[in-house]
Amino acid sequence: MKQRLFTIGITGCLIMGLVACNDNRESDRVEPVEAVICADIDNLSTRAIGTSWDPGDVIGVSTLSTEGKTHYINCPYIYDVDGFGPAGEMTIYFQDDHATSFCAYYPYGGTAGTDAGILTARTDAEHQGADIDFLFATGARASKDSPTIGFTGEASFAHCMSQLTLTFVEGFNVSLGNGQLEGYSIEGLRLSGTFDTATGTAGADTEADAETLSILLAPDAISGGTCTSTVILFPQEAPSLTLTVRLDGTDHTVALPLPDNELKAGNNYSYLINVSSPVGVTAGNVSITGWADVSGNDVNASM
Repeated sequence: MKQRLFTIGITGCLIMGLVACNDNRESDRVEPVEAVICADIDNLSTRAIGTSWDPGDVIGVSTLSTEGKTHYINCPYIYDVDGFGPAGEMTIYFQDDHATSFCAYYPYGGTAGTDAGILTARTDAEHQGADIDFLFATGARASKDSPTIGFTGEASFAHCMSQLTLTFVEGFNVSLGNGQLEGYSIEGLRLSGTFDTATGTAGADTEADAETLSILLAPDAISGGTCTSTVILFPQEAPSLTLTVRLDGTDHTVALPLPDNELKAGNNYSYLINVSSPVGVTAGNVSITGWADVSGNDVNASM
């Protein structure tokens, strides 16, 4: 009887030991936790081209941290009305308890899991739009316990390109409507350039020759005697820009002065262009704000 009781006791200890061992293994296991992404642009939910994130916009998200097991390269996330979500089979999961740093860029390029590298682009009239409004964000940190990757505040997306805004205003003895204001061109710009998706650095091709950017204006673009046109450009040195306005079949030119002879990343350079007869076209002081915006003096062009 004693021997049988002893055997039962040993068996009970073994069972208890196995349960305890399984409990330890379970406690050591870390279940992956899916990341949640939210993103602002320069603390505003607006892009350079004057729209909010649009459904279908895709950003590329990568990890910066080398510690831990959470590592992702160029993971695409797409925007819809509910926010950003995975755009393909790759989804970011926190694999351990380490906090992880992230960076992201827009618009998305390349292949998931592969560094997008340096993108090339043109800023001529044909390519103006969101596809060349390069954005970059860095500094967001998240973890398994706090899985929201917040590209907000100081970690918000920043504009990496430059922007030029021209507002044409009717002056004395001039009507801009009825198709009379046909368009304009700007000489002295390098229209080709690159965007580094790893650093957010955009710049014009310094080896390229200066070109002329020509923009046609639709008759319905003029409203209440004014017309505003915005173009996105690569940051670059620009010691001399010349604006030519085509009004009722005739060209009128004026210089566009730039502070420091340079188009800087993240700046919007705004000019008020007064059109009158017989004085001509006048370009005002440039206004610089942060998109950033930069405002300039009024500029005149002889008729």
